[in-house]
Amino acid sequence: MKPSDLEDTLQRLGFTENSIVEIIMLTKNPDGTNNLAPMGVIKKDDHLEVRPFTTSHTYSNLTQNNIASLNITDDPFLFLKTAFKHEIETETIISELSFEGSDATIIAEKTEENTFSSSQASVILRPKRVVIHNDSPTVYTRGRAMAIEAIIHATRVPVY
Repeated sequence: MKPSDLEDTLQRLGFTENSIVEIIMLTKNPDGTNNLAPMGVIKKDDHLEVRPFTTSHTYSNLTQNNIASLNITDDPFLFLKTAFKHEIETETIISELSFEGSDATIIAEKTEENTFSSSQASVILRPKRVVIHNDSPTVYTRGRAMAIEAIIHATRVPVY
């Protein structure tokens, strides 16, 4: 995919400059099994930034393997079962670097790694390919949901 096509596709999916969107990242564990983890991702210029905790499997996997996939979904159950994978016993069907229920998958390559804080790294990912799995995928952003909640709340506040 040409860089301009990738940029257009990311924009259509809902990525905007310097905004955080929520995805489910798939990385490979050293034994070849899959690791799924909800993660915020920030679009900056022609790359994406994630900030995993340095104690996480995701971070460890990214230090050993430069390929990851960012899976787009707005399904709360997928976020729940990947965030609490040890408490919720359900099978996730995985094909290559995407999983069942994902609306789109961005295959990305790690190009840089820096320290973000004492507990988090900043990992720069360069999108290489986007695979669309359904007709109208859109990223989930908490900012959009919070804006709607703020508007609704404002209608309930008495005017002084």
